[in-house]
Amino acid sequence: VFLLYDRGDVSGADSLLRNVLQRQPLYLPAIVRLGELAWCCGGDAAGAIELLERAVALDPNALWPRRPLVRAYLDAADLRAAEAVIAESRDAQAVLRLPVLAFKGDWLQAGEASYAALEAGLVAPIDEVVAVVSIRRHARQTGQYARAAATLEALSGITWQADGLPRVPQRPGLRVAS
Repeated sequence: VFLLYDRGDVSGADSLLRNVLQRQPLYLPAIVRLGELAWCCGGDAAGAIELLERAVALDPNALWPRRPLVRAYLDAADLRAAEAVIAESRDAQAVLRLPVLAFKGDWLQAGEASYAALEAGLVAPIDEVVAVVSIRRHARQTGQYARAAATLEALSGITWQADGLPRVPQRPGLRVAS
C-alpha cells in the first residue's frame, strides 16, 4: 500500500506482492492488492479478475476484494459478471452497485445508492469518485442541489468562511489514514 499509493512505485509494489505470494500463496491481502494493482495500474482486467476471484473464493464474506472485482468486470465490459459478484455479496450491496449503476448511466439510482452508502459509512476511497459523480449527476436530474452540496461538503470536510471563501481541510496522507 505504501509503495503503490504513497510513493507511486507500481513495479516495486508488484514485485513485493509477488514475492509475498511466492512464500504465502494464500495470503489474502497480497492477492487482493495484486489484483487491485493489475486492475488500476496495469490495465489488466483479466489478470485482476483472476486474482480477485481467487480472493473472493478464499473469503466469500469479505467486501474489500469485491470492490475492485466489480470494477474489473466492468472494464472488461462484463456487466453480467459484475452483477453476479454483487448478488453473491451478503451485505453492502448499495456500495457495490455504485459502479454498475454509473456504468449503465442510471444516475437517479446511482445517486440514491451513493447517499445510502455514505449514510451507512460504507464508502471507501475506491468508491469516492463514483459516489461524488453519481451525486452530482443525480442533482442535475432532480434539482436537489442543496442535498448534494450538503452531502459533498460533509464528505470533503469543506466549511465556509464569513467572506464566502471555502476552507478546505488538509487531508492526511495514506500512511496516516490507513
